[in-house]
Amino acid sequence: MKRFGLLLFLFFMLILSLYAKGNREHSQTSISPYTGDGGANISITIKAPVPERLPPILANTHIDSYRRLLDNFLRYSGITIRPDFDIDPSLYREVLSGYYDDDDEAGSDLGHLRMTEYLMTGSISQSPTSYRFYLQVVKTAANDKSVAFSYEANCTYSDLSSLSIVNRASLDLLEKMGVKLTEAARTELAGADATNRAKGKTVMLDAVAAQKAGNDAEARFLLNQAAELDAQLAEEAERRLSEMGKPLAMLSVEKILSPTLLPPPQLQAPQLQDFVPIPETEIPPPAKTTGNLGNDARARQQAYEIERENARRKAEVDAENERIREENARRKAAVEAENARRKAEVDAENARRKAEVDAENERRKAAVDAENAARDAHNKEIWVKALADSEGYYRKYLTTLIPFELVYENKIDDMPETQDFENETISVKFNAALVPVEMGWARAVENDVNNLRSQLLATGRAKAWDIANWPQIPVTNPAPFVNRSGSVTADVELLNDKGKVLGKQTFSFGWNLTTSFSAKGLSFSINEDKLSSQFVLFKSINIYDITEALQIRIVRINGQDAEKAAAQGGIQYGTDYQRWKPIEQGQHNRAALDEKRKAKEERRYTREISRDRFLENHSIRFGGWGEPRQDSNIGYAGGGAIELCWLRPNPGAFQFLGYSSLQTGVTIFQDKDEPLSEPIVTKTVIQFPVLGRAGFNMQGTKGTAGIDASIHGGIGINLFLTDQIELLSSSLFSFIVGGEVAWTGRYQSLFISYQFNRDLTNTEYRLYGENYSYSGSRNIVGVGLKWLIPFRKY
Repeated sequence: MKRFGLLLFLFFMLILSLYAKGNREHSQTSISPYTGDGGANISITIKAPVPERLPPILANTHIDSYRRLLDNFLRYSGITIRPDFDIDPSLYREVLSGYYDDDDEAGSDLGHLRMTEYLMTGSISQSPTSYRFYLQVVKTAANDKSVAFSYEANCTYSDLSSLSIVNRASLDLLEKMGVKLTEAARTELAGADATNRAKGKTVMLDAVAAQKAGNDAEARFLLNQAAELDAQLAEEAERRLSEMGKPLAMLSVEKILSPTLLPPPQLQAPQLQDFVPIPETEIPPPAKTTGNLGNDARARQQAYEIERENARRKAEVDAENERIREENARRKAAVEAENARRKAEVDAENARRKAEVDAENERRKAAVDAENAARDAHNKEIWVKALADSEGYYRKYLTTLIPFELVYENKIDDMPETQDFENETISVKFNAALVPVEMGWARAVENDVNNLRSQLLATGRAKAWDIANWPQIPVTNPAPFVNRSGSVTADVELLNDKGKVLGKQTFSFGWNLTTSFSAKGLSFSINEDKLSSQFVLFKSINIYDITEALQIRIVRINGQDAEKAAAQGGIQYGTDYQRWKPIEQGQHNRAALDEKRKAKEERRYTREISRDRFLENHSIRFGGWGEPRQDSNIGYAGGGAIELCWLRPNPGAFQFLGYSSLQTGVTIFQDKDEPLSEPIVTKTVIQFPVLGRAGFNMQGTKGTAGIDASIHGGIGINLFLTDQIELLSSSLFSFIVGGEVAWTGRYQSLFISYQFNRDLTNTEYRLYGENYSYSGSRNIVGVGLKWLIPFRKY
C-alpha cells in the first residue's frame, strides 16, 4: 500500500511538472512575436535607404525608416542584425577614442568582421502621384549575389511620415525570410497601415457614389482623401479626377475666328475704242530741167504749171488734212467720253457690291462676337457653379471638422500633500492633452482646391471673369476657407475595479486652425506652440474606495456621448499620451530658440542703443590756427588739430553743458635762443600733441551764437629740424597746458587760445665750438577757426 502511494505521488509530481513546463512554454509563446526560432540561423546587414528627390519635410525619413527597420527585425525575429556603420559608428568610434588599451578585447574584431548572409539596401523616391518605397535583400555568398527577397510599393505621405510603410515592408520581408509571426505581431505591424487601407477603400466607394450622383465637390475631396490613405488607390483616384476635370477642360477658351471677308465683285473694264487718224495727202515733187532751150522753156512752163497745180493741190490737201484732224479730235473726244461713262457705271456697281459685302461681313462678325460672349458667359457660369459647389461642400465639412484628438495618460498619480487624514480622502490626477490628428485630411482638401484653381487659371479667362484670386476671395458667402478656432470639453469619470464612480471632472482645451494663401494656393497649418497639456484632478477621493486597478472613462465630449461620437467620425480620444511628448519637446526646443533669439536681439538692440548714443553725443572738430605775434622765445607758430568730442554741444535750447574731448594734430613753431650777443640761433620744431580737453558750452536756442570755453593738457611728441646748429641732445616730449575761448555758431567757431609748451628736458647744442643749453619754454597764443562735424546731425 505504501509502495502504491509512493508511485501515485511520483506520478502526480510528473504530471504536475509536465503541466508546469507546458504552461511555461505556452506563456513564452504568448509573449513571443514569432513561433519557432524566428530565423535565428540568419544574419543580415541593414543599410539606410537612399532618399531620392524627397521634399524637405521628409529629409530625415530615410534615417527614421532605417531605425524602424532595425527595431522591427530585432523585435519581431531572432535574426542576427548588423547595423549600418555609416549611420551608427558610435561604438567603434568609442573603441578608437584612445581611452582604451590597444589590446582590449572590444577592439579585436576591428577589420575582422565577417560579412552577414544577407545585405538589405533600398530607396525612397517621389513619383508624380505618390511616393515609392523599395527594399531588396541580396545574398552575399561567394558566387551568388542575386536578389533573394524584395519589397516595392507606392505609398502616401502619411505612410512615410508615420512609418507604416516600413512596418508593412518589415512584415512582408520577415515572412519571406521564413519568420513565422504570431497573429498579434502581424496585427501590430499591419497596424494603422491596414486600417488606412481599409478606410481608403471605403472612402473610394463613397467617392464613386458621389461622382455618379453628380456631387463633384464631394467626389473630388473623397478621391484625394482615398489617395492619401492608400497609395494603391492613387492611380484610380487620379484617373477619376481627370475624368471629372474633362468637362471643365473642354470648355472653349478660344474665340470663334472672325469670318473671312467677302471680296467686292469687280465688273470687267469697258473695252475702249482705238482712234485711228486719217493719213494726210502728200504734195507731188516739182518737174526737172533737161538743158535744151525749147525744152527748157517748155519745161519751165510745165514746171510753172506744175507748181501752180501743186499749190492748188497743196491748198486742197491742207484743207483736207485740217478737216481730217478736226474729225480725228471729234472722234477721240467721243471715244473718251464713252469710256468715262462706262467706267463710271462699273465703279458705281463695284461700290454698291462692296457696301453689300461689308454689311454682310459686319453682320457675321457681330454674330460671332455674340456667340463668343455667350460661350464665355456660359463657361463662367459653369466655373462659378463648380467653385460655389466646392465652397458649399467645404463650408459644411470644415465647420464640423475638429482636427484634433484627445489623448490622456492611462496612469493615476496620487498627491500625498492633499491627503486629508480626518476625512480619509486624497486627491489624484492624470495627464491629458489635445494633439493634432494626422494631416491627411488637410492634404486632401489642399490638393483638391489647388488642382481646381490650377484648372481655372489654365483657362486664361479667370482674370476676365474676376475669379482669379479664388479661393482667397470666394464666390459665395460666408467664406469657407478661414481661420477657425474652438474648444474640446470632456467629462471624465474615475472608477475602481468594481465599477464604482470615485470622482467626476470636466476639463477643456482650446484649438486653432490657420488657413493661409500663397502663389501655390491654399494651405492649412496648426500652431503647435499654442497647444498645451494639463493635469486633470479628482479631488477628495475616499482612500478606502481606491482599488489596485483604477479606470479613467471619458463619458462625454462637447456634450455628446464620447463612444458614440467617436464611432460616428467625431472627435477621437485614446490613451496614446506619448503623441504629446514630441509636441511638448518641440515647444521646449522652440522656446529655447526663441530665448536665444530674444537674447541676441536684446544684445543687438543694446549695441544699437550704444551706437546711437555714441552718434548722438559725439562729434569731430577740426581746424587751424596761427600765432599773430612775435615772442621772445618763438619766431612763428601755427598748426592744425582734429578733435573727438564727447557730450557735444546741442543747440536748440539755452544750456550749460559740460563736454570733453581728445585732440591731436600737428604744431609747427620756431624756437629762438641767444647764446651770444650776436645772431639769434633758431630751430624748427614739428610737434604732434596728444591733449585731453574739458569745457563748457553756452549756446542760444537756434544754435547761431554762443560761447565755448575749455582747458586742455597733455604731451607733445617733438621732431626737430635745423641747419644752423649741431644738436647734442633734445627733448622728444613736451608738457602742454592751456586754455581756449571761442565764439561759436552751429558748426563753426572762432577761437583764441593760450598754450604753455615746455620741453621735459633741456636742449643741448654746439655753436662755434661752444656748448649751449636752453629750457625750451614757450608761451603760444593762437587765433584760428574750427568746424564741427557731428556723427549725426541735429
